[in-house]
Formats: sequence, C-alpha cells, structure tokens
Amino acid sequence: MNMDAELLRRVERLEEKLDRILEIPEDELTEEEIKELNRTSERMRKDEKVPLDNLL
Repeated sequence: MNMDAELLRRVERLEEKLDRILEIPEDELTEEEIKELNRTSERMRKDEKVPLDNLL
C-alpha cells in the first residue's frame, strides 16, 4: 500500500470515529471516554503533536 492510500485510509477512519463521537450524546459516553477526549482536545489546542493512531 503506498503512502497516499495509507493516509487516505487513516483519514477515513478518523472521520468515521469523529462522526460517531459527534452523534453520541455526552450522557452516553463513559467518564473515562470524556476525559480522554478532553486530554486529546487540550493537546491539540496547545499545538502539540497527537499521533494519528491515538485519534483512531
């Protein structure tokens, strides 16, 4: 698989996960899931590198 195809596959997985998260009301997420999302969001706001695999 070439780099472009691998990148496209990862972006598609990320989009699917984000779509799912956006559809889930917060009361359906576990406390740990909310904490994990908040930690990742905070790292991204600080312009820290967040490995793509952590988002998937």
